[in-house]
Amino acid sequence: MGENRIAVIGMGPIGSLMAALLLAEGEDVILVGRPNAHLQAVREHGLTLRGVFEAGVRPQKICDSVSELREHDVDLVFVTVKTPDLLSLMDELQPLHRPGIRYVSAQNGLDTEKVIADRMGPESAFRMVLNMGSSIVEEGVIETTFFNRPHQLGCLTEENREEGQRIARMLTDAGLETVFTDDIDMLIWKKSIMKSTLAPICALADTTLKGSIDHPMTKQVAEGALREGIEVALAVGIELPPDFFEQCMDFFNRAGYHKDSMRVDIENRKPTEIDYLNIKIMDYARQKNIPTPYLLTTASLVKALESQYAKDK
Repeated sequence: MGENRIAVIGMGPIGSLMAALLLAEGEDVILVGRPNAHLQAVREHGLTLRGVFEAGVRPQKICDSVSELREHDVDLVFVTVKTPDLLSLMDELQPLHRPGIRYVSAQNGLDTEKVIADRMGPESAFRMVLNMGSSIVEEGVIETTFFNRPHQLGCLTEENREEGQRIARMLTDAGLETVFTDDIDMLIWKKSIMKSTLAPICALADTTLKGSIDHPMTKQVAEGALREGIEVALAVGIELPPDFFEQCMDFFNRAGYHKDSMRVDIENRKPTEIDYLNIKIMDYARQKNIPTPYLLTTASLVKALESQYAKDK
């Protein structure tokens, strides 16, 4: 048994994958998720990993709500819920918080770690940047189609560097190769820019990452959004590589036909992560008086879709 008492909150593809690999490594892991068909399948048949990772585990500790964590003395929490649920999750976690609990945001978007730090204190907050594509292909089964090693993990306070390094080693031992970095902000921005470039196009055009740039008109939108994101990042002091635009376009060309999670959210008529992607970048852009018409257009269309199916409920 590992030295940690871990809770993984959010049983989507990433949370399920992390929980399974940590369990397979012998860590003490509690799964926390909403009651649904996937979680019921995990209870009855266990978790199965396919693709990049191959494993099968039978979790013994599964909670249907955060409040059930009162019965478990956890000291490390991986937050993998979708960003629309982050603030409400903090409301649920705050009464359970005590000094010494560490929270790792393993989410998409800008500033999720700052939300945790605002509620629990900066000494409690860590941030991961994940570089893989996973999906629930059937209830209880997670398939990972790519893993661009390694993941990165950082902290908000100098005092937490050693603890961050230890968490990174634990994840690496479980197969989720992770390195600790002092430059997590730059990596968060890099991924958020890339995500805000293609995710809305995938969702709106009902296509894949590669499909988003196969058509010359959607490619033009992607290039415009990408240039805007880069300009904003540089304006707020993020040091991006000089050839970051070319790196992104090369990655998009090689990304293949992965189905982005924002497209899945739209298909399932759920809130997307657009507020922590395009809209966050636009917030920073306004502070620097930088126009972002491409990011605004794709974000507005996604928000319009969200608004429409919210009305239909």
